[in-house]
Amino acid sequence: MNENEIKEYWKKREYFEKVLPVPPFYENGNPEKAVTWFKDTPEGNDIYKQMSFYRDMAKKYNLELYMSECDFVPGEIIYEDSFQIAVKNCIRDGVKIHKIH
Repeated sequence: MNENEIKEYWKKREYFEKVLPVPPFYENGNPEKAVTWFKDTPEGNDIYKQMSFYRDMAKKYNLELYMSECDFVPGEIIYEDSFQIAVKNCIRDGVKIHKIH
């Protein structure tokens, strides 16, 4: 990334760290191997849209990004807020995975 992109990265990261709650299990290194999913809620959809900078950088630098979608709870919920859920024992069957770009 160039210098301007790096500055923008840190500016946006600071914003997201203020706005988006970090599930507490990350403090311990995620020992249960939980997977975090954005919820299909106004808050979850909005925060995802706001992260377009990261998707744009991935595309610019030829990094592959994938989106996982499902219409069911994909495991045992161990954390939830208005933006996201975190599940352990993640179920893979029935989860649709596709490239973002």
